[in-house]
Amino acid sequence: GILIQNSQIYTAPDVMTQR
Repeated sequence: GILIQNSQIYTAPDVMTQR
């Protein structure tokens, strides 16, 4: 999945999109 942090976009496994 994709998660947004500090106005930046990170690509991480859909299973670890908790933060």
